[in-house]
Amino acid sequence: MRSCCTTLLHCLLVSAVLAASESQRHYHNGKLTRYEVGPPSLVLSADEESKLRAGKAVMKALASDDGESQRLIMVQDIQAPASVVLGRIVDFDAYDRMVSGVNSCVTYCSNTDGGRQTTKATYEISALHLKLKYFVEHHYDANARCVTFHLDYDRRSDLDDSVGYWYAEPMGRSSCRVFYSCECKLRNWVPGPVYNMLTKEALQKATTWVEREAVREWRASRSPFSTETLVQFVSSVRESVESLELRSRSQQAGIWLTAQRDAAVRVVPTYGVLAKETLQKAITRATPVSPPGDVVDLTRHSRFSRAPAALVKIASGMRESVAKLRPAEMATSWAEEHREGAIRLAIAADDVL
Repeated sequence: MRSCCTTLLHCLLVSAVLAASESQRHYHNGKLTRYEVGPPSLVLSADEESKLRAGKAVMKALASDDGESQRLIMVQDIQAPASVVLGRIVDFDAYDRMVSGVNSCVTYCSNTDGGRQTTKATYEISALHLKLKYFVEHHYDANARCVTFHLDYDRRSDLDDSVGYWYAEPMGRSSCRVFYSCECKLRNWVPGPVYNMLTKEALQKATTWVEREAVREWRASRSPFSTETLVQFVSSVRESVESLELRSRSQQAGIWLTAQRDAAVRVVPTYGVLAKETLQKAITRATPVSPPGDVVDLTRHSRFSRAPAALVKIASGMRESVAKLRPAEMATSWAEEHREGAIRLAIAADDVL
């Protein structure tokens, strides 16, 4: 086994010399047979179904299209909807965070045509203490719940060839069965046992990280206190308020006082002193435990029984405006904010005499 590993390291070192290139085409247009979009032709035994229900992964051999070779396929039941699982799989720019061994995965091209999304990304991975770089073209069909991929042959990769396949089959409202298969060909000959070991390890790691990330995403989306839920709620509230073009309570009160200033000055020449004294007393009584309703009860004062219609109208308008500041906490806050301003208004009005 040690000699096999030594041979593999030698092969990888030779491949590393022929570095990947973004400006040069690959050596060929594909040697491996690409996967077809759709569910796999796979039959599971009763024992394998039992293992899947128990949360274990199952590895099967899948016949290739040529009828001679076989490909390994990994099957895993995941407690998350198929849409969530596929969403994690096609989040390529987050692979460096989600997938062990991936140092970088950066999208350089993406487009959608007829419901099919094509994404090209640059992978940089660490394998056997070596760093490999290659370029992959992914095809995602949301309606078919399937992702297929192969090398981008317009660019030169460290790998000789690579093809792969993801498929998610819904098993309920919040669960699905995931199928994953991948075939990779290095530039130089690799001993069979070593290649099989690397292939099986890659399959097992793939379904492991997808399950972990999909379940985490699904749980977070269902939590009422998730970041995404809070962001959506705040955005919805902000849009609703902006569409109504509402102002804050304090702004409404300030605008109302400004609008009533001229009317108050016109009335004060006759009732200036009386208005100032009564308003000062009323505002003084508007303590934090009492809403500013007392401020607007001027029309009930016996000394206002002979007040002209203009003064009654102003007082009534004041009462209606402040009443809109309910609940009491808002009204009290408004009274505290505008206490000094209202007193200064009354004094200024008196000075007009």
